[in-house]
Amino acid sequence: MKNNPMLLWEMKLNDGTEVEIRPITYQDTKLEVEFFNQLSQESRHYRFLGGVSELSSEALADLCNIDYFHDMAFVAVTLGSLNKKILGMVRYAEDPKMVKTAEIAVTVADEFQNQGIGTELLKRLIGFAKLAGMKKLYSIDSYSNKKMKDLAKEFNFSSRTDPDNATQVIYELDISE
Repeated sequence: MKNNPMLLWEMKLNDGTEVEIRPITYQDTKLEVEFFNQLSQESRHYRFLGGVSELSSEALADLCNIDYFHDMAFVAVTLGSLNKKILGMVRYAEDPKMVKTAEIAVTVADEFQNQGIGTELLKRLIGFAKLAGMKKLYSIDSYSNKKMKDLAKEFNFSSRTDPDNATQVIYELDISE
């Protein structure tokens, strides 16, 4: 999967940084730790809906060792640099309680936000999810996460208050068409 040229994309950021978007692999474990460690407390809170200060080895394995069918993750990695760095990632994990439905998460490094990385990553993930036969994508986020609200609006996700937690919103996108 990792060498599939159909799943490799390049983009150039406003500051000239060249980025490759590709599926995450187990070999990205070190890069994933570095990515997580440089996220602000706010970004960590939004990503994990709580105070996660470090990734356990189990969580790290879950994030980097995916099956590319029931779950998928794309990373945006610096291109042409000796010091590779993850600038953003997007993932889905199929919900075992709902048919062809997956929960998604989008995270972009604080210093690289507002440069189109999240938009490009989500576009690629939605396309892959459709090919994998997913019918619906959803995300559970904090109401205060304005960047996710804007991204969800850009992709026409519907939104509703989380019935289990009034401080959270559930975004849903039907991709069955």
